[in-house]
Amino acid sequence: MVKKLLFLIAFLSLYSHALDRMWDARFTLGPEIRTYDKMGFGIGLRTGFHSDVNFPVNFQARLNNEIEIGGKLFVEAPDALEHVVGNIDLGAKYNLSYNSYIGIDTYLALNRNYGGGLIFTYSQQTHVARRFSNLYEIRVGFLDGITGSDGYMKLQVGFMPTLHIGKTFLAMVEMNSSGSIGNIQDDFMIDLLPKLELRIANVRLRLEVDIGILLEKNNSQKQIALYTLIAL
Repeated sequence: MVKKLLFLIAFLSLYSHALDRMWDARFTLGPEIRTYDKMGFGIGLRTGFHSDVNFPVNFQARLNNEIEIGGKLFVEAPDALEHVVGNIDLGAKYNLSYNSYIGIDTYLALNRNYGGGLIFTYSQQTHVARRFSNLYEIRVGFLDGITGSDGYMKLQVGFMPTLHIGKTFLAMVEMNSSGSIGNIQDDFMIDLLPKLELRIANVRLRLEVDIGILLEKNNSQKQIALYTLIAL
């Protein structure tokens, strides 16, 4: 399955661009299988090494062993805080098992000229060894805020191999790609995200770099982010 997914990504990346907003259309601060804490709060800062600065803030709660809910406000300041824009996401997941879930996110741009979106997610984590796991994810998005005005549906696929070092440190590499059916040549994107996460008591610190790959024009579209996640 992994070989087929890599082949598909490599083939379609001939038309790829980086940094798709569907990547941010989730109530968590990145792909994850399960909220281990009863409630959590997260805040982050992301920049593209130029003047743009983004501030995601999220809240998530585990209602029971099966259902999780949450929301995220994503504030963007693309012109060094001169013109602030943003979006909001409200979502929920239903845990099918300890290592898999289905989820739904509703996405709304607060002050832009495109509308909202609706995203469905299936995610599964496989433990290959005691210290190594892999997360697979398939997402399908609808409406103009996700697909663009010329798209009908957007498909996103990704996986994230993870090295577990004790109970406090994670080293991850996320790869995901997405494209809109009906607008494939102008709206296919692929990203590689190396990540490091350190957990200290009830606080998790995550550092990640988002790299648009395989096209020369994407090489300048890199972002670095630092997130703090706190169990409440």
